[in-house]
Amino acid sequence: MADGTGVAEIITGERKVDTLVESILVRLEGAPQKIKAAQQSMMDTADEVEHAKFMLEEAEGNLISASIPGPEGPTLLISGKNQETRAAQLRGLTVNERQHLSLANQAHARARIAFDLEINRFSAAKAIARLIGRSD
Repeated sequence: MADGTGVAEIITGERKVDTLVESILVRLEGAPQKIKAAQQSMMDTADEVEHAKFMLEEAEGNLISASIPGPEGPTLLISGKNQETRAAQLRGLTVNERQHLSLANQAHARARIAFDLEINRFSAAKAIARLIGRSD
């Protein structure tokens, strides 16, 4: 044949099996590095979530005790009559911190999915390698 495959290879599928085995071996060889990188990414995003939570809590704490100077003395920045009003005031004043926390949570979720995907790919490649090993 023009591409170097013989009739016997086409009939038996030996070349396809060799290519499959090579592909599986490449996947198995590269899997630990990919898993480690995905795990590191997941840990980095978890750290970012913790940092964003800390920044939000710090901002809320500062706002709760913050006051505005006025002619009749300082007025608390968060001064709602009930808990719902005060919570709404806090949410309104911490929009950036909440958005940062939301984005950090989304990045962490994506990193967890990527890590799980690498683990699943590795498991699938191992299973295929075991099946190929048993068929010999």
